[in-house]
Amino acid sequence: MIRKLARLSCFSAGMTASPAIFSAACGPVVRYATVDALRSIFTVAGCCVVWSQPVDPERKRCSMPEIVAKLGYVPSALIAVAVFSWLTFWVLNHSGLAPWFSREEVVPPYFSYSAVLFALFAAMVASDIWGRYRDAGAAVVTEAAALTSLLTTSRYLDTKDAVAVVVAARSYVEVVVKEEWPAMRDADVSRKDVAHAALTQLSAVALDAIVDKKQPRVVEHGIQQAIDHLRLSRLQRHAFAYEHVSYAKWRALILFGFLTIFSVGVVHARKPRAMMTAIGICSVGIVLTVTVLANNRSPFAGIDPVKPSLILDSIRLFDARNPGP
Repeated sequence: MIRKLARLSCFSAGMTASPAIFSAACGPVVRYATVDALRSIFTVAGCCVVWSQPVDPERKRCSMPEIVAKLGYVPSALIAVAVFSWLTFWVLNHSGLAPWFSREEVVPPYFSYSAVLFALFAAMVASDIWGRYRDAGAAVVTEAAALTSLLTTSRYLDTKDAVAVVVAARSYVEVVVKEEWPAMRDADVSRKDVAHAALTQLSAVALDAIVDKKQPRVVEHGIQQAIDHLRLSRLQRHAFAYEHVSYAKWRALILFGFLTIFSVGVVHARKPRAMMTAIGICSVGIVLTVTVLANNRSPFAGIDPVKPSLILDSIRLFDARNPGP
């Protein structure tokens, strides 16, 4: 009920109040053109509000996050920026509002206001992305260190138990590298628990070795701590791989980009060719910014992803120092 009221209020504002106010301000010459233009703008705004709502099972309508997920972040940003740039140019040059915007010139420094807002928000999103990248790398380091500690401590177990721990550790690493890492790179939630069985087996083998047979306290503590760190670091990896930066932040970044584009257009309201050039350059800059951020939104994908090399090295180093099964 609340959603319906919000949608009706959006459309009614566009159809009644706003046209009346702006018509009086623009004068009788552009009154009817202004009313039609504002009706179109508010209709588009109302459609955007409806589009951004969650999925309604009865209507079978896709929400904006689902559409972005299907198209991709970069294509969606490219389409949105291109459409808004064209709309800005049309409103400022060919719509009924064009004479009103070009009546008085806006000073160029006004552009810096919206540009700074976009830059600050882009920096905030970038800081979030790089922070997740750093924490994901630290989680992999912790996992590799825990695996090395487990393998080193297993040397103080009975030969049979030590061999079982090493074999289970190798199986876990193989599943993580060959199956779980590609799933994290692709953010494939259906394969999220592909290494769960291998980790459970490794935990069972290692803990059985210290439960069934009495071991020195330092050995028991070392194995238990290593298993706990393996589980924790794996959960941290999953959190960074499958829970990306909030979609609301991406939407706000695009909206600030829209504000910047419109500000550039308003500054060049009396110079159509300069407006077209400035809007084009600004749009390219916004799309490039979103592209760089979107391609690195996951620490395990993008240009320089976090790799499982340290985890592999822990097994290789142990095998080099302890030839055996």
